[in-house]
Amino acid sequence: MLRRADQDGPYKHTLDTEKNRAIQLIRSTTEAGVDIFNFALFPEGEAMRTYNRTSGDACFTKFTSAEVWATGSAEAFLTEMVSQVHPDDQAEMVSYIQVHYQSCHNGIDPGAVPSFSSQRFRARKPQGDWGWHEVRSRIYRHENGLVITEGVMTELTEVMQLLLEDKLTTLPNRLASEQWLQGVLDREPAPDLAVINLDLDRFQSINDSFGQASGDAVIQQAAAILRQQLPAGAWLARLEADEFLVILHPNRQGSDNPSAAAASDLATEAEAAVRRFQETIQRGFAERLELPLRLTVSGGASLNPSGVTCARTLLQQANTALMEAKQRGQAGYCLYSEAFSQAIEWRLHLERDLDLAIERGGFQLAYQPQVDCHGDWIGAEVLLRWPQPDGRSIGPDVFIPIAEQTGQIRRLSQWVLDTACSQLDRWRQEGLQPPRLAINLSSVQLEPTAEEPSVGKLLLATCRRHSINPDQIELEITETAVLRNRTMALQQLEEVVAGGFRLGIDDFGTGYSSLQLLQTFPVQVVKVDKSFVQRLPDSTTDLQLVQGVLLIARQLGLKTVAEGVENEAQWQLLQTLGCDTYQGYFFDRPLTAQQMGDRLRAGLERRGLKELPPPLRPTAPATPQ
Repeated sequence: MLRRADQDGPYKHTLDTEKNRAIQLIRSTTEAGVDIFNFALFPEGEAMRTYNRTSGDACFTKFTSAEVWATGSAEAFLTEMVSQVHPDDQAEMVSYIQVHYQSCHNGIDPGAVPSFSSQRFRARKPQGDWGWHEVRSRIYRHENGLVITEGVMTELTEVMQLLLEDKLTTLPNRLASEQWLQGVLDREPAPDLAVINLDLDRFQSINDSFGQASGDAVIQQAAAILRQQLPAGAWLARLEADEFLVILHPNRQGSDNPSAAAASDLATEAEAAVRRFQETIQRGFAERLELPLRLTVSGGASLNPSGVTCARTLLQQANTALMEAKQRGQAGYCLYSEAFSQAIEWRLHLERDLDLAIERGGFQLAYQPQVDCHGDWIGAEVLLRWPQPDGRSIGPDVFIPIAEQTGQIRRLSQWVLDTACSQLDRWRQEGLQPPRLAINLSSVQLEPTAEEPSVGKLLLATCRRHSINPDQIELEITETAVLRNRTMALQQLEEVVAGGFRLGIDDFGTGYSSLQLLQTFPVQVVKVDKSFVQRLPDSTTDLQLVQGVLLIARQLGLKTVAEGVENEAQWQLLQTLGCDTYQGYFFDRPLTAQQMGDRLRAGLERRGLKELPPPLRPTAPATPQ
């Protein structure tokens, strides 16, 4: 901190009353860790040296020595001052000082008193450790002709540690990183930078399985390994949880070989750094922490060859690249591309449009018939459609995953259930006998919330509201959905079945624990995935798989449905194998509520109201739209 040569000496500058009050206020806070500094900065020579030695307003600082003052050299004083600043902050401090020093050479109008500017930096404390300081200063021309710099120095060590330092690792945090990076971008035109985000894969499972203490130890160990591998001149920070930031600055002073590094391929250098971090972290954890798991790291990088001037933009681009890498699998790496941002922007628009479509009834339901071995209707799957103003339609494979990630799926699923039950009631009031409807159940719906603690109770309430018996609804759930939380899913689905609903496993055979699910969960229907059916009868492998699924289901007393039946050969083969129910374009394309009602109504008109609809015979294959 700066110390005045004469704390009680008069302040001799000719300043107006308001400025004097401000100075007195600052002086009154010196005991609270705020110190005034005031000295002649220019022109160098005897007048400056005399003023700094004799003036009661001249201050001395721990960054200088009596010999430096005696030389009368402002440049020597500033050079020594910067030498005491933390290496990571020296470039910013030099830039800040140069503004003042250049102003001295450029000339300052007498009487002009500019506003204060400020800079935060770390400097060596008397105890030897680094402390945070903030300098607020301004320069003006004194009546004696000297250029005077005045200001205050405040120690902010504790405050800045809370604001800018990650407590667990003592690394800089996100705010510190953004400020540091912005300082680089402000000082240098189009600097060569590689901003790298690193994320520990499956870190949450460590906290869940081994506890918070183990998770903290993993983070600290990762920080230690990264410190050891960090190239000279690079920046390292912890952004949040299991996410770290590395900024490579090849042309920064202090790098191993600035000129060579600046000329190198920055993209290659960034990828090589990530691969090195991945390898050393994986090996380091295996050697230093006794955890029964293999820890991997994903990385994403953003480069700055085009001269981005906003630190937040570069950080966001690196995070976008990281998210893309993690979607591709563990231990991945991805370099940012503008296409990623376009995809994110498109997704944000889609999320907004989803909300509007749910609120304004922008979705439609279609019903694809399910038939028995005679071709008679015995059910129909409810399919969700999202038509667009241009006549196209966004498929559920696009918007359903997004709705599940955002939580919009709860409102959307409730709309589907309400609409389907309402349609069942309408057909019944028209004197028709609609088949059982199969409706997909999202994995998100199996996770209780304060508003929706039980999906079974929610389903029953919806059926009562529309006077529908639960046995008219078959709920389909995928294998991967129940694997997200087995215990919770089992509890929820047992309640669903106890409520009178029928439960089916959709896309059977595409998961990892198919047979175990059939033994554990209260499943009544197994739906063979269309990816296996569509290659029949030509694929021997698929034939054996489908045959095995149908045999196991029959032995367990479960009903089976084959979806994706597109030709007669497939239908005949599946009948031979003992499948119970069939669905696909060979029988009919998805129908609107009006089309399905017309089919049901036409059958009743031919056979009389008390008779069931006639068998629906296979038609020519329809081309999917």
